[in-house]
Amino acid sequence: MNCTSLLTRVGAFAAGVLLAATAAAQNKPAAPAASTAATNAAAPAIAEKADRLLKEMAAYIGSASAFTFRAYITFDHVLPSGQKLQFTSAEEVVLQRPGRLYVEWNGDLGARLFWYDGKSVTLYDPATVFYASEDAPADIDNMLAQLLPKLNFVPPLADLLYRDPYETVRGNIQYGFDLVRTM
Repeated sequence: MNCTSLLTRVGAFAAGVLLAATAAAQNKPAAPAASTAATNAAAPAIAEKADRLLKEMAAYIGSASAFTFRAYITFDHVLPSGQKLQFTSAEEVVLQRPGRLYVEWNGDLGARLFWYDGKSVTLYDPATVFYASEDAPADIDNMLAQLLPKLNFVPPLADLLYRDPYETVRGNIQYGFDLVRTM
């Protein structure tokens, strides 16, 4: 599959599949879907083609030894009053398996730099002059799994950085459909 074909498939998938709002709104990755059937009594409404596109995209990026991407993110924060505030950001990601990751995030809520060298994770916030470093496992999947419980932080879009992104996000998909028309 060439890069243009992959981007078309990923774009169609991204437009057609909506992830659970809680994980995205809280900037937390979805937990791997080990017990999806047990947690979801009624099966989510996922079109077969949308699920297949998700699997193909996940297999492709999960098998890559290195990749980079830039993402433009828009998200809502719902106030207790019910009012929604919309925020935007841009994120640069550079990943090299098994143990290198760099994330640069700039947006309405500030800027953060995150990097992982296979031995430790480091987070830097230039606006508050905050810098922290912590020992971490030797591979990206284990490091990401420990970030939230140990440090209460996860880089945006971390679900896509796991070796098996399908397993990571599938349990949190509420519904999905394919928006691409065949011509």
